[in-house]
Amino acid sequence: MKLPAWLTAVPPDPRAYGHLIQLCAESGHLAAARQIHARLVAASVTPSNFLASKLISLYSRADRLRDARRVFDSIPQPSLFAWNAILISLSLHSPDPSAAVRLFASSAVSPDEITLSTLLRSLAASGPALSPLVTGELHAVAFLRGFGSDLFVSNALITAYANAGDMRSARAVFDEMPRRDVVSWNSLISACARACWYRECLDLFQEFVRVRCSDGDGVGPNGVTVTSVLHACAQLKVVDFGIGVHRFAAESGLDMDMLMEKQLKH
Repeated sequence: MKLPAWLTAVPPDPRAYGHLIQLCAESGHLAAARQIHARLVAASVTPSNFLASKLISLYSRADRLRDARRVFDSIPQPSLFAWNAILISLSLHSPDPSAAVRLFASSAVSPDEITLSTLLRSLAASGPALSPLVTGELHAVAFLRGFGSDLFVSNALITAYANAGDMRSARAVFDEMPRRDVVSWNSLISACARACWYRECLDLFQEFVRVRCSDGDGVGPNGVTVTSVLHACAQLKVVDFGIGVHRFAAESGLDMDMLMEKQLKH
């Protein structure tokens, strides 16, 4: 991808450059994006939060975490948008699952729901390496900032608490949610299966099916749900329940061969 002549012949226009960087990110043209970035550096342009955030997202898509971090570090006063861009990049690509949380801890930024859900996903990936107290602190921040009932924050809280070994807090978050999607149900059901809360896993599945039938919105158990529930059935040796789950999956049009393959891996 060759840069248009007019781009190299005029002083940098942030909106034009931002648009081009976005196009490069969406089309996967990393080499062209690096030319644009080099042009900004040659013109001694300190990236604005707008341009820097675009560059961070671009390098993140290309799995170039070091480049993304260099851009972030060059911003005199990173905005929340820039912070979210680098935190998402760290949560996706850093070999240290807690890197995003540790970077954020050194800041004085007021988080939004994107910040919080990103940090919670990083905590979940860290597992018991970080205390559930850290998840509790972010939970308190979410509540104080008015994001306690946000769907994505709540889903991330369920997984973060469960992966830190605090299943009771994970269940409490689920029970307090004003609205749930399939991710909410699957997060708790799979967490119960991993934590050996097998009976709770089956009870949740039955509740999920009832909710689907009463709501009629089409949101119901999927392959992820069924895999976790079949694992719980095998552990409890409840053959009849397992047959019922298998029948439900078949009637719902789920790929039984794929589900059985996943179950064998368990």
